[in-house]
Amino acid sequence: MKLFEKLIKGTVNQTTNIGAVFLVAVMLLITINVIYRIFSGVIPGQYELVEILIVVVAGFAICDTEIHRRQTSVDMVTMHLPKKPKLLLENGCNLIGLVYWALIALETIRLTMDKAAKGEHTDLLHVSIIPTRVIWVVGLILICVVIIYNIFKNFKELGRKES
Repeated sequence: MKLFEKLIKGTVNQTTNIGAVFLVAVMLLITINVIYRIFSGVIPGQYELVEILIVVVAGFAICDTEIHRRQTSVDMVTMHLPKKPKLLLENGCNLIGLVYWALIALETIRLTMDKAAKGEHTDLLHVSIIPTRVIWVVGLILICVVIIYNIFKNFKELGRKES
């Protein structure tokens, strides 16, 4: 279990770093475009590039949010509950979240394969969108793995005797 935990946390940390690099790229691109507009110019395809780059940021940010349990939760309801009901409720929410993200991942895989067969690309720059779709799928699968990890972590915590 320790190896699995290290692998998941290490992967999420690396993907978070990748997402941060892409976020900086988005910020630089927008800043450069704003400065360029001051001098009556515009970067062609800037909106398309931002749309492509932000997918990487979002896909990996959700994983980081899930691993650190910073997602929107019902803390006001659960904070006064005893440990066992709280963990059981959290696992119920995790199972719902797992089904939700798994269905989105499966549908995204199907859609990506369909769009890849058609050669999907951006309108202005003709950049393929398929690599960002694949990165989004990787992020979705990682979210599912993190949720499974959190479920097992909660069951492990439930098995501990309270001191």
